[in-house]
Amino acid sequence: MGIKSISNGGLSGYKSSNVSKTQEVPANIYELDYIVLAGGGGGGGGKNHPGWGGHAGAGGGSGGLIKGFGEIFVLGTNYAVSIGGGGNGGGAGGGAQANNGASGTNTTLVYKDGTHTAIGGGYGSSGSYNYEGNSANGGNGGSGGGGGSRFNTYYNYNAAGAGGSGTAGQGQDGAYGVQRQAANGGGGGGFTNAGKTNYSPNTTPSASGQGHAGGTGLDWSNHPQFEYAFGGAAGGATAGSANTGQAGRGGNANGAGGAGGSGLVYLRFRNELTITVGAGLSASTFINTDNGWTEVYITAGSDDISFALT
Repeated sequence: MGIKSISNGGLSGYKSSNVSKTQEVPANIYELDYIVLAGGGGGGGGKNHPGWGGHAGAGGGSGGLIKGFGEIFVLGTNYAVSIGGGGNGGGAGGGAQANNGASGTNTTLVYKDGTHTAIGGGYGSSGSYNYEGNSANGGNGGSGGGGGSRFNTYYNYNAAGAGGSGTAGQGQDGAYGVQRQAANGGGGGGFTNAGKTNYSPNTTPSASGQGHAGGTGLDWSNHPQFEYAFGGAAGGATAGSANTGQAGRGGNANGAGGAGGSGLVYLRFRNELTITVGAGLSASTFINTDNGWTEVYITAGSDDISFALT
């Protein structure tokens, strides 16, 4: 394939593949595909109660996702872009206070009719929030973070923290945490599905519990191995990957939560156009001379972009 790569501190290890719908040349060469993705929320820290059991922190919510196709830029005009970062994971509760995670930050793309603002993912609440003095509920965001678990000697499904709310069109809600001696926070929301609480209201969980899954996101059609806008699960403490908007997972008992992954702006347009990216942005540009399309990944920073005819 004829591919020219131009990088400004952006993605590495990229391999381009064709997408069937992009083989057709649009009637309007000024139309383009775009994705605006915010940073994912951080997972909450976990807490252990000796003699009772561990409380895994809740998962964060995925970064908000906006995608579309159309003519959104005017040639020769500067448009501001700012890439959101992932939220930090909450601190561990080993002999100290377990903390909630931090929400991700917004990604913005100015266009000719306004501004696309993808909302950062909501934070995951901590394990055993009632002993930690933290907010019980997950944070609101692009997708909502999971609610915290509540330490108590009896089981109750909905007496713990509620999941945060997602933003309409950008993501889904987080899930409830669980109340018990050993319990987990809720899973954070993803773009496609809400977070999960695996325990049935009528079923007492095992003392060891099990992680509540985060909501699903999307697979990138150009890159089968690349997943984005996934919510974080309770426990596991895994961080979201850079430039995916994935949320961090909650911390294990006495473990810190995982940080959320940063966001990005993705643009795909005909080779008849060329883009200028400001020095304050990290970006990678891939020009495919076989299918006639250019792909641009803007992965960090804040600055302007503009378009011209090639």
